[in-house]
Amino acid sequence: MWAAVERGELQPTEVRHRRFEQFNVTVGLDADPVLMADTFVWGLGAHGELYPGTVDVLAALASRASLGLVTNGLSDVQRSRLSRLGIAEYFDAIVVSS
Repeated sequence: MWAAVERGELQPTEVRHRRFEQFNVTVGLDADPVLMADTFVWGLGAHGELYPGTVDVLAALASRASLGLVTNGLSDVQRSRLSRLGIAEYFDAIVVSS
């Protein structure tokens, strides 16, 4: 599906639910793909930690230069992670393409 997004055939927001619709059909599951997608995206933002020393490196770099963060992740996930991990303050610009 991401290849279809890159070709302009599908919007990134469509992938969010469609992948679970396709999964349900493939495995014969009768489940709500919207609920599955919402739970999946929540889980991506709610879990995961920084490598040890990351905050120290960001603080040192931010004191010497302007930092930017560029990601192709889903906006909901990336912004949730940045907020939860408390690192958004180190970046002068944050670009999420989703």
